[in-house]
Amino acid sequence: MTGKFTVTFDPAQFYLNETAGVVLDSLNIALGSTPAFTYDPAENEFLLGGLVPGAGLIDLSKPNDDFSLDIQAFTGAPVIESFLYLQKSSRTAEFEASSSSVQVAIVVGPVGAAVPEPSTWAMLIAGFAGIGALGVGA
Repeated sequence: MTGKFTVTFDPAQFYLNETAGVVLDSLNIALGSTPAFTYDPAENEFLLGGLVPGAGLIDLSKPNDDFSLDIQAFTGAPVIESFLYLQKSSRTAEFEASSSSVQVAIVVGPVGAAVPEPSTWAMLIAGFAGIGALGVGA
């Protein structure tokens, strides 16, 4: 199996079977469900795979092609814990626990600039107006 995914997310947040932010750039099998990821910042673990039965899980009873990639120490020195690939059409299942056979490029960067919510803007403007009113009255 070869493929390329781009996953955009905030590494400070917890995600469970999240599909938003996952872009499938290329994959040489027909994935049986939508790509998804799970990320736990407390465990520093990242899982990528099909949404059904869940990122990081493989259901051998389902007629879907699927894979699971488990990366430990994701934001430090990433270690591929496991890679499982299942292709139902040829009844092929492969398990790789070695990072020498699985290549992963991880780029951690900012998700994007934070934009204040409208209520934050309203409080900011009210605060400046209050300070201005105090200054005018003095």
